[in-house]
Amino acid sequence: MSGKENGNKEKVVTKYDLKVERRKAAKEQERKSRMRTTAITVVVVIAIVAWIASYPILNYVHRNESWIKVNGSDITREEFDYYYSNAVNSFLSSYGSYASYFGLDVNSDLATQQYSDTLTWKDYFEEEAVNNLKTYKGILADASSAGFVYDTASDVEEFNDSLQENAKEAGVSAREYLKSRYGAYATLSDIKKYITENAYIAAYMDEKSEDFKPSDEEVQAYYDENKASYDSVDYYIESFEAEIPAEDPTDEQIEAAMNQASAEANEALSTVTQSGNLLVNETRDAISYLFSDWLFDDSRKAGDQTVVEDTDGHAYHALRFVKRYLDEEATVNVYAIITEDNNGQEILDEWNAGEATIERFQELVKKYDSNGATEGYYENIMPGNLESEAEAWLSDPARQIGDVTLITPESSDVSYVFYYAGQGEVSWKASIISTLSSQNESAYEEKISEGITVADEKGHLNYLKVEAEQDEQQ
Repeated sequence: MSGKENGNKEKVVTKYDLKVERRKAAKEQERKSRMRTTAITVVVVIAIVAWIASYPILNYVHRNESWIKVNGSDITREEFDYYYSNAVNSFLSSYGSYASYFGLDVNSDLATQQYSDTLTWKDYFEEEAVNNLKTYKGILADASSAGFVYDTASDVEEFNDSLQENAKEAGVSAREYLKSRYGAYATLSDIKKYITENAYIAAYMDEKSEDFKPSDEEVQAYYDENKASYDSVDYYIESFEAEIPAEDPTDEQIEAAMNQASAEANEALSTVTQSGNLLVNETRDAISYLFSDWLFDDSRKAGDQTVVEDTDGHAYHALRFVKRYLDEEATVNVYAIITEDNNGQEILDEWNAGEATIERFQELVKKYDSNGATEGYYENIMPGNLESEAEAWLSDPARQIGDVTLITPESSDVSYVFYYAGQGEVSWKASIISTLSSQNESAYEEKISEGITVADEKGHLNYLKVEAEQDEQQ
């Protein structure tokens, strides 16, 4: 089976992939969160809310007075809790199923669980929250100085709709759910301010995405330095397992069986093109470490062959090299409306009832997909990264620019209305563009936040105390 067929082909991560994965992850995390908290946490939060309500001065303090300072500006406890909660939920969305491997019990007090020798998990997430605050405040200042303008109304509306839906499913009021999600001092009016700010920042980063893209010269230079990560190979392989007795084999029996397998593999070199398996378009990361170095050796030429020993697997592999090359498979560009509202057919019917122009499709994106990228455009998508139904439609050789369809995969509760916009970059180039764009974006975020200061005058952040102690000891 080829790398493409077995799913090991390098994935080109696009905004489309990220958006769909964020939706899936967020929805799953919300579901798990509701399962964990409806019976316990929400009850506790309601009790806390009632207690806070009885102390309006305390509530006022945490909503209005400074908790920490970022770049000289006051950050209230409520705003800090918002970023802290986002840090926790972002981690759980990505690694929640592996939490136990990190020694993390998501149902227990994070302040009592060690993240490292000196920090608790609470410390870790507080540091993440502060780092995000620094980055976001830096980007916010940059966007403002650039005169960037963006209407966040649809983002706030979507947040409010999601809040109401999640609260209903959890069996609590929106106010109670908000506090269980963002902290006991959270209010809808203030949380909307943070939602507005973050939507503005996200839109600005979308606009700047073109600035992060590398030039053709940079793409070529990166490929030249990392050819083995992007090239593909075709080769024949035939494997011979040593026939070792199943129960308590002696060293002599293992050695004899391995010698026999070795002899069979060496003999098979002359017939491997007839009796072996031909694997095509295999990338390095799809190939066993046992023979990836041999296959991707720069001196390798057509017809080269070898036998590789697999000591742990008690086997030998006969290999014959065919060729090494760059896969020139093209990606696709699409405009898309992604919806979870069971209205995909309605959207398609509305499209079919009017003028078939890209401008009109973009208007439908704005109308039905408020969480979409700019004008609903996604470029350089690998069809193999999509659900099978979408892949089949987009990969059809008869596909023409301007074709529109509705895809509702059986395995998903998300529907897609696609407008085919033609082929994108070839896959290897798209992958490098994605890699370098991410690196450039990270460099921008690092630079934009490096001069931003954090002041914890009241000593709320333990990780800063630990850092200070470590600096004194050095």
